[in-house]
Amino acid sequence: HTHTQTPPALENALTLAQAITAALVRASFGGAGAQKVSLSMLDASLQFNWPDVWSWHAAFPAAATPETMPFYFLAGRRLADCSDRQIQLTFVTDHQFEGACRAIDRPEVVTDERFKSMPDRFANFQALADIFTPALANLTAAEALAAFDREGVPCGPVNTFDEVLSDPQVRHNKCVVDVPHPDVDGGTVRAVRPAAIFGSTGALPRPAA
Repeated sequence: HTHTQTPPALENALTLAQAITAALVRASFGGAGAQKVSLSMLDASLQFNWPDVWSWHAAFPAAATPETMPFYFLAGRRLADCSDRQIQLTFVTDHQFEGACRAIDRPEVVTDERFKSMPDRFANFQALADIFTPALANLTAAEALAAFDREGVPCGPVNTFDEVLSDPQVRHNKCVVDVPHPDVDGGTVRAVRPAAIFGSTGALPRPAA
């Protein structure tokens, strides 16, 4: 089967639209009145994908991710192989492309006519990949990410599903919560909290009746 993940920007927009609608409905019934609605793309992505991607963590919070993933998707993004693990990087603007070339110590690629504009880079993607692939293969993920970050190129490590749950930002945002449930071994079900944070009304998962 082919599975397609909704791009994070669309997940964020959909979640924010739903949250604003919920706040307006609440206000229309004489509820909290005007209130601030906060949302991060990370939280929205976790909420949107949790039922499919981390379903085995729900009833079995201590379970490890199966060795064989139930499905695999990349959301249309190109992954790059470093010497130790994969990373994801994106260079859309000319400025980002120039920075990416400097990051792999190939500044002369910037002036190559095949890659002069974004449409040119898309048309000659394989030629561009032939330049970046060997360069990244000689770097660790940490080295590559540090170089791209210095140049302002959007990038990040490709985490396993388990690594996402232990990610420092996920922990800081308190995205994952344990909800009491009387019919599950251990008495709790693991879930993600609603991504939208309302200024004056709560939105945490409620215990099972």
